[in-house]
Amino acid sequence: RWSIDVASLADAAQCLERHGWPPTFLAMYDEAWAMALDASAIMQEATGNSMCMDIVGFLVDPANTKGFSPHRDRQPEDWVPRGVPPEVSSTFKADGMAKYVTLWAALTDANPDNSCLHFVPKACDPGYSKGDTEDGDPMQLCFPNKDGYQNIRCEPVAQGGCTFHTHRTIHW
Repeated sequence: RWSIDVASLADAAQCLERHGWPPTFLAMYDEAWAMALDASAIMQEATGNSMCMDIVGFLVDPANTKGFSPHRDRQPEDWVPRGVPPEVSSTFKADGMAKYVTLWAALTDANPDNSCLHFVPKACDPGYSKGDTEDGDPMQLCFPNKDGYQNIRCEPVAQGGCTFHTHRTIHW
């Protein structure tokens, strides 16, 4: 459980949006940092990773916004400058756990009608472990024909719940 009232952060995100500020500005509030401390403990317990403090807020209002397009959270241009070799395998620990894992926390109920995350499972993503070609489109590899779309998984999350996904997971 979170040590803060998640609904109050959701209200703050909506207030920021109404006044023309991005939801990531939640980082101005102590409650966001208290939640980050909680998330850090959850991340450590679940993955053995420390939090990298890459904190971003999203507010998806289906009446006004479309969310974001499919992507991976980390690409070689993110990890190579930090001294990690460019091979995708170098971004995983010896036990198979990813070195980069995202914890996504829902400040409101997230469902398929408003803003839940959608994922391409590792088993359906040829580039997950091998890496993506410089000029290729990973989505074309995942969906070579219309039957491939059956592999998409949506992850509804109740307010205050969270999901984890690795840097190699295609999601939107």
